[in-house]
Order: sequence, then C-alpha cells, then structure tokens
Amino acid sequence: MTLISANYLWVQRDEHTCNKLPNGNIFIAGGAWGPGSWEIRSSTGALVSTGTLWASRNGHNAELQSNTGNVLITGGSVSQGTWELRSGTGALVSSGNMNGLHDPGHTTTEY
Repeated sequence: MTLISANYLWVQRDEHTCNKLPNGNIFIAGGAWGPGSWEIRSSTGALVSTGTLWASRNGHNAELQSNTGNVLITGGSVSQGTWELRSGTGALVSSGNMNGLHDPGHTTTEY
C-alpha cells in the first residue's frame, strides 16, 4: 500500500464528529482534546479553515442538514443542554439551549 498524502488534524481529537459537506469537504468538530474547536478539510485532506465552537463538546452528535448543507451539533459530555448550527464554511448560523440534557451517545434527526 502506498501512502498518497499525509495530513495532520489541526488539534488532536477523540470523541469528535465528522460530516461530509455537499461540496465534498469534511467538517470536523469537538473531541476530548479539542472540545472547543472545529476544522474543515478538503477531500484531499488539506486544511481549508478552522474556528471555535459556540460551546465545548466531546461525545456530542452532529448531523448534516441536507436541505441547507448546515451541520446541527448537539449535546455531549461538556455542553449537554446546548445546540449550534454551523454553515458549510463553519460560520455560526444559530445556537441555543435544549429543554433537557443530552449526554454522549444521543442521536439527532434531520429536520
């Protein structure tokens, strides 16, 4: 097996989420070692952009919203009762609090 390219994540991660965006880029959010950050990688692994999450997260859930291309990020062990919606560029679209706590391992449903 030949390695075509090797890229390293912007920050070390564990218990993070990854979502493939409509343009082929990958949106990576949170994790045990980078709970307050996100990054977008191209389909070749090149770093496109990085930023800070509205709330620190690990063990959270993230779901691509096919009607908008946005990513809904919810809960996790750090920010159990919060959610945030990010655009395909990583920009914060909206955020807020949920009615209850959502521990690691919860699921989301596309709306």
